[in-house]
Parts: sequence; structure tokens; C-alpha cells
Amino acid sequence: MLSNQNFNIHIRIMLVMLLAVIGSCSPTKQLKEGEYLLFSQEIKGASKSNKPRLEQLIRQKPNRKILGVAGYPYLEAYRIGKKRYEEQLPKDSVLLKQLIHEYDSLVKNQRKIIYLLNDDYEQQVEKVVAKFGDKDSLSVYRELYKLDKEHEKDTLSILKKIRKIRLKGNSKITKVKRKIEEGNWLMRSVGEPPSIYDGSLTEVSRKQIEKHLKQKGYFDAEVTVDVDTTDKKVSQVFNVTENTPSKVRIVDIISQDTAVHTLIAKNIEKAPLKESQRFEESRLEKERDWIYALLRKNGYYDFNKGYIYFEVDTGASPNLVDVSVLIDAPENQASHDKYIVDEIVFETDVAINARKVKQDTVMYEGVAYLDKGRKYSKRVLDSKVLIEKNAPYSEQATADTRRVLGNMDIFKFVNVNYEKKDNGHLKAHIFASSLDKYQYSFETGLNVNDRLPGPFASFTFKNRNVFNGAEVWQIQGRYSLEAQASASNTQDTYTGQEIGLNSSLIFPRVMFPLSRSLRRKYFARSAQTKLFSGISYTERPEYTRLNLQGGLSYQWRNRKNALFNLSLVDLSVINTPFISEDFDKRLSDLQEEGNNLIYSFDNSFVSSVSAYYSKAKGNYGTSQLGKSSFLKLYAELGGTYLNLLGQRFVDENDRIFGLRYFRFMKFYADLRQSLPIIPNVQQLASRLHIGMVKSYGDGVDAIPYEKYFFTGGSNSNRAWRPRRIGPGSFTPDVNPDGTFDYSFEQPGEIIMEANLEWRAKLFSIFNWAFFLDASNVWTFNEEEGRPGSQFQFRDFWKEFAVGYGFGLRLDFSYLLIRFDVGLKMYDPARPDGAKFVGGYQFFGREQAEYNLAIGYPF
Repeated sequence: MLSNQNFNIHIRIMLVMLLAVIGSCSPTKQLKEGEYLLFSQEIKGASKSNKPRLEQLIRQKPNRKILGVAGYPYLEAYRIGKKRYEEQLPKDSVLLKQLIHEYDSLVKNQRKIIYLLNDDYEQQVEKVVAKFGDKDSLSVYRELYKLDKEHEKDTLSILKKIRKIRLKGNSKITKVKRKIEEGNWLMRSVGEPPSIYDGSLTEVSRKQIEKHLKQKGYFDAEVTVDVDTTDKKVSQVFNVTENTPSKVRIVDIISQDTAVHTLIAKNIEKAPLKESQRFEESRLEKERDWIYALLRKNGYYDFNKGYIYFEVDTGASPNLVDVSVLIDAPENQASHDKYIVDEIVFETDVAINARKVKQDTVMYEGVAYLDKGRKYSKRVLDSKVLIEKNAPYSEQATADTRRVLGNMDIFKFVNVNYEKKDNGHLKAHIFASSLDKYQYSFETGLNVNDRLPGPFASFTFKNRNVFNGAEVWQIQGRYSLEAQASASNTQDTYTGQEIGLNSSLIFPRVMFPLSRSLRRKYFARSAQTKLFSGISYTERPEYTRLNLQGGLSYQWRNRKNALFNLSLVDLSVINTPFISEDFDKRLSDLQEEGNNLIYSFDNSFVSSVSAYYSKAKGNYGTSQLGKSSFLKLYAELGGTYLNLLGQRFVDENDRIFGLRYFRFMKFYADLRQSLPIIPNVQQLASRLHIGMVKSYGDGVDAIPYEKYFFTGGSNSNRAWRPRRIGPGSFTPDVNPDGTFDYSFEQPGEIIMEANLEWRAKLFSIFNWAFFLDASNVWTFNEEEGRPGSQFQFRDFWKEFAVGYGFGLRLDFSYLLIRFDVGLKMYDPARPDGAKFVGGYQFFGREQAEYNLAIGYPF
């Protein structure tokens, strides 16, 4: 065991990481006379402003350093590449001239070839005419036609060859040009040219910052720059004096159109521009957008943003601003026209030629449906159309209609056009093109888990519009071969396999008794009902599981793209035909000590009702380093339907229909956020995961094995093997060599996970990351076989397993491959005084954990 003095070792390790430098160089060497390196710059005094936004306005940036504090690896890489580049430049210049000459000759030869063909063709025409004369015109024309076709064929063949050669030549020329103009690969992709100080750019930056502050309401703001030059290095400081910001005193809406003025006044509380708030120019544009959207939502089809402009009076009173919002009327009119939609036409299969296919017109709820090919239920389509007949035109209803119809997985595209009619009326024309009725897809790839990659293959079949109600029937088969850490032996990598076959029937509506008014609510229009069933077979060294599953769920999205899911019925019959001797002994030992985990591996019947809410913002789920967030709230009640059966179905072995049953409650919340440090270059990502699961009722105090919480692994705490942390301060057995025996997974009923990761671009497709992970699981009650597992408020904060490490990522835009090295820092399983462990040893007793995975960990 290691003492707490090893904490200092971790600090030294982290300092070494921070101070690591690729190459050692003087950043100012090789600078020419009169050149100075922009060494550092900062903004001072911007206490109320958005400093990262101000930093973006500075035209020049210092060369990047390791973590922003040490070394110039990118500058040194550029210099290495440039040295090689200068040695090759004369040779490449000659090569470039040769390629350009060849290219020009190619173009000239192409013209020459075509000219010769044309000349030869004319001679052959003369021979044909001379042979047949004017006596048999038909024969002449036939021969000429044949000759013309041969000439056309030969010409196209030659032109294709010429294009192929030209493309190859162009590619070579482009490559050499890029090398000469931008430098070699090391200079372009890895290196960074020296940031030579330019005083004119500093002045431009100063003015831009000052202008931005005035746009934010700091009309009296001043910006000065202090420049310090030492040893051919320049350090500059932008001193910002914000002074008192100006506030909006009056917002006056001015319009001669009384109907428009009344509409805006009625909704004024939702306006982004308000009195007593700090004046910002950006709010004027938001006000323009809000007025435009409001009017376009309430019938003003012809209204555009050009009718809206502002007058800002800054001289009315010190630090106070009066804003007049003026809305012009159309030319030669006293008011804006308001339009009513009095006709709606919905045309499906618009790609089908109407002259060849019979077109049927069916009226339903005031909408004319034109079917050219596939027939769809008019009742279903009506529930997706948010445009109302004899109602004012609404751009929002139009956009919602396109989105809801487009999310049905039935149509390739959906367009909505409007046609003006007399007396302020509109005809709405909805065009939709159907996707193929039958769709097949086959996919292969790699599953990358905690050790080695394994192949998978999946097949998907879709049948659309099964019952003419826009239903989608999907069958999916999948086989995967995976390399994972064994639950009973972490030292060996084993091969596990999983085979699954699933079927689902998706209805684009709520299959539940609802009134027509409820069905026409927005959530019901976007809702889906899913009937699903499946069978899966999982084979692991410890056990094999066969799972038969079926259920019914509802899913819908709101306008803010939040996802709601309600699984009203979820039934599973789980069979465990094989359990290894070692694993069975472990389960039996735990049972003797009061742990009922063995019941989780009985042949069982699992039923539950669950619901979750999820919402993603920004660019979450992509590789872009920007601001984003994700929230998921989940709740599940297991065994709920068993309460309806009563005890008469329970046998003497506490089973139902001969199968083990479970009653449990499960809840968890998962919050993830990413905040940019340097836009598109560095970001800070975090995750917080909290959950609990507990059995209830008169049955056994156990839950299905898959419903427990586990922590540790490539998407959790990366310094530990998968599912090996905890519970609580429980200490595993010790191996003969003094290391802990992490032979078994450690399920828990309470989980807390927190992750922090600093992500940044390195060069080209390579990114790096430093991370800190903290997590553990606990039980509600103390277990004799796992002492220290119980969650207690006075101690839980001392029982987090803490790991840290670094990672390398390959970002291919469509795919991100991640390699992380995790090191243990704090292990709650160790005795007091030895909880800080020596995770600095990459091999041996405290070796690091290596994680290879696809995608971000969170």
C-alpha cells in the first residue's frame, strides 16, 4: 500500500505533462532584422463584458504553447518543415513548370484531335455523296447517318480519355502548387508560422473592441494598448475602460397600420427589446426577427423585414436611450394585407408522371388529397397537417407541417407553396414525394470496447405504408463478436458474442383513445406508437442469457426538439441456460452472506413501465468544439402489472408461472455540457450522472442483473477496468502479488459519476484531451459479503474513486477514434493513509488502464 505522500507524486506528474515540450528552441531565432515575435497578449478591465468575445476581435494571435503555458511545438514543427521545404523548392518549381507545359500541350492536342476528326469526317462525306450521287437520296442519308454515329462514338471515346488525362494532370499541378504556396505537410497541417508583430493590426483590433463595446451599450468606452518589447518579443495589453452603460428608457412602437400596432401591443411582453434593460444593438435585430415572426404567424404573408427600421436617440438623457420601432406600410397602401388560407391541396407521389398514372382526388376535413400512386390514410395525413383551412396564414404552422411530415420516415421531401387568390385568400399546396416502399440495408463494422475491437454485421429491412396508414414495419438482425474484460477474470481477454433479431411496427399516431381535439394538439401530431418484439442471445464466459422481449411505447417531440418517450408495456422472459462454476460459486457465497444477487440469474419474468425526457442543445453529438448540452431524465417502475394479478398466481417458491419476478423502482439523471475555451480550438466538457434503483414489495430483495448500476470503463471512470469500482469503500481480496483481485463486477443500487475533460485540437485530424473522472456505486443496506458498501451521507464524499489521464483522438468528422490512458489517483477501497495510489506506473502492479473506443466518452 502507498502512503498519502504519493499525492505529491501525482502533482509532479501533472506538472511534467503541463511542461512537456516538443523540441527545445528559442522562439525568436531566425527572425529577420526589425521583426518581433508576438509573445503574449491579454485584455484587462473588461469586468462586465464577454472577454472571450473581445479576444476573438483581436486580429493577431500569439503562437500556441503546450496547454497555453509552455513550449512552442507548433512553431518548431513549422521551422523543421520549412527547412526541408526550402531545400526542395527549386526542384518543385521546375516540376511545376513542366506540369503546366504538359497541361497546355494537352489542351492544344485536344483541339487538334477534334479538328482532324472533323476534317476526316468531311472527306468521308464527300466520298459517300460521290458514290451514290443524287439518284438514291435515301441510301445517301442512311450512309451519312451511320458515318455520323461512328464519328460521334469515336469523338466521345477520345474525349473521355483526354478528360481522364487532364484530371490526373490537374491533380498533380494542384498538389505542387499547394506545396509551393502553402508549404509542405509539416508546415500546413502540424506547424504554425511565427506570429510576427504588426502594429497596424493592433490598431485595427483596438478599434474593433471599442466598436463592439459601443454596440453593447458602453457608448463612453475607451480602449488603449500597452506594448512592451523585450528581446525581440512583444507583449501587449488591451486596457478596457467600460464606463457606465446606457439603458433603454422608452421603447415606442410606431405604425400607421392600426391592426399591426394592436397585434404587437397585445404580445409586447414577449418582445426581446424592453425598457430598463442595457441597450445592445443585437437586441434591435432580435426585435426585428420577433416582429417579423409574429406577423408572419398571424396572416401577413407578404410582410418582410424591410418594413421594420429603428431610430435610436442617445441624447435624451445621460446614459439613457430612447428607441423608436417604426413599421412602414407597403407602397401606395395604408395597411398591410392579411391573408386567409381558404384552400388546401395535398399532393403525394409528385415524382410520378400524372399522365401515366390515374389521379384520384379525395376530400377530407376540407383538404383535397391528390393521390397519383401510393394510397395513404387521409385521417393519418390530416393529423400531420397543421395548416388550418379558413384561418390566417401562419409561417409557423407551415414549418411545423413540413417538419412533422418529414419525420414520418415516409416521404423523401415535403414542400409547401402558396398561391395568391382574389380578396386576400391563399391556396396552400403541399407536395410530398414518397420514399421506396421496400428498403434493404446491410452494415458491417467494428465494435471497440475496453480492450480489442470486434466485428459486427447487421441487416435491416423496412416495409413502408404496410396498412395504407403510413406505418413502417422494420426487421433488424445483428451479430457481434466482442472482446471484453471478463466478469470473473480481468487478466484475460475473452471473446463474447451476441445475436439478436428485432421487429417493430411504427404507427405515425397515438394508438390510444383520444378525442379529436387532443389528437390535433401538436404533441399528438408528432407522436409515434411503436409495437416491438425481439430475441437476443448473449454468450459470455460466466454465463449465457436468452432474452425474449416485447412491448408498446409512445414517442413524440415538441417544437424545441425535446424527446419524450413512454414505454407503457415492456415485457421480458429471461433464461440463463449456463453459469460457469466459478461464477456460480461466487453467487452462492454472496447469498450465504445475505446478498441476493443469485436471484438475478434465475429464469425470470420482467415487466416494467418507463418514461424518459431528453433534450440536446447546440452541436451535441458532433465533433465540433463548441457550446452544447444534453439532459436525460429517466424513470422506471418494474413489476407494476404484477400487482394486478394478485398473490393467487404466486407459487410456493415465490414465482409467477414458474419464473422469478421482480418489483423495483429505477431513476437516474444524466447531464452533459461542453463550453468553448477557445472557439473551435479548445473546450471543457463535463458530465454528471446520478441514479438509484431499489426493489420493493413482498418478493425477493433483488432486481434483474441488467438493471443494476456499474461504474468503471472507457465511457465511465477510465482508470479502472469496466464495472470494477465499489461498492462504497468495499475492499476486494488481495492477490498473492499484493494487488487487488478485481475478478468480479460490482453492481450497485446508487450511482454517482462526475467527469471533466479538456479537449483541444492538436493538428490535422489529431486532437488531445486531459481528463479527471470520479465515481462509485453504493447499496442502500450494508452487505456482510461486501462491507463498506452502504451509502452514508457522512462518508460518501470520501468514497469516490478518482482517476486522471490523457487521450489522443483521431477525428474524421464522420468517425472519432479515441485512445485514453487512465491512471488511478484515489482509491477508496484502500485503508486510511494509503488511498492515494501510485498510478504513475504505466506497467506493473499499478499499471495504467488503456481504453480504445469509438466516439466521445460523454
